[in-house]
Amino acid sequence: MFKRFSRFLDSRIVALGGFGIAFGAWIFDAYIDTAFFETDLAFIDSLLNPEGHEVWMRGFVAFLLIVLGFIAAALLKTHETAEELHDYNQALLERFARDLEHKNLALEHEIERRKEMERRLAEMATTDPLTGIYNRRKFDESLQDDIKHESRYKRGLSLIVLDIDHFKRINDQFGHDVGDRVLKRLAALVQQHAREADRFFRIGGEEFALLSCTDDGEALVDAAERLREVVQEHDFGIGQQVTISLGASRFLPGDNCGSLFKRTDEALYEAKGRGRNRVVLL
Repeated sequence: MFKRFSRFLDSRIVALGGFGIAFGAWIFDAYIDTAFFETDLAFIDSLLNPEGHEVWMRGFVAFLLIVLGFIAAALLKTHETAEELHDYNQALLERFARDLEHKNLALEHEIERRKEMERRLAEMATTDPLTGIYNRRKFDESLQDDIKHESRYKRGLSLIVLDIDHFKRINDQFGHDVGDRVLKRLAALVQQHAREADRFFRIGGEEFALLSCTDDGEALVDAAERLREVVQEHDFGIGQQVTISLGASRFLPGDNCGSLFKRTDEALYEAKGRGRNRVVLL
């Protein structure tokens, strides 16, 4: 506000200065005339009653100085307007930059929110809601990918399918809430004792699968036996023992998802047929 007021005064002073200079030129000419050319003429008479040619000359000089003063005032005003326009544009750009920064921050937050939402949706799509482990959809995807890699890298892909023995009896005797608790405890127990590289899935009601890599069939049976013993020795808090049956199989040349799973599932049913609570390798 003060800057604009100062500019307003400056432009007026320049204009008034033109009038002042013109008046001063009139006085100066009168002094020069009486001091050097017409010494017998009084200064006041020369100032107030100049001869005809003096009037024209002084008037022309005064007019010229006044015009120059107005031109200077107009140029100053143009400069002031340009500065005001520059200041306005600068303020507009700063405001735009602030608005753009706020919008960028809001956009970044929205992108992060959407990424988090997508991550949660993907997690929900591949996670069993009861046990918190991977679901059947994730199992199918993982098995398919592992078989593709196994054909190239020969890592010893192995599959274990396990089932809780007489789980229907548990549900019938204690209710589905207790049955769900048994499922959750079993999932946590197997995850705790499986190897870090193993991946554990719930693929059915009381049926689970574990993808692993082993050197040979004996190592695979040993891994399955450890899980069977851990479950058998665990107290599930229902007043009776809970056991599991396990079928195991290693990837064979020419296997696909269907053939490997079918062979492992057949091993599981053979374990059940032999009296349950045991491991069968096919």
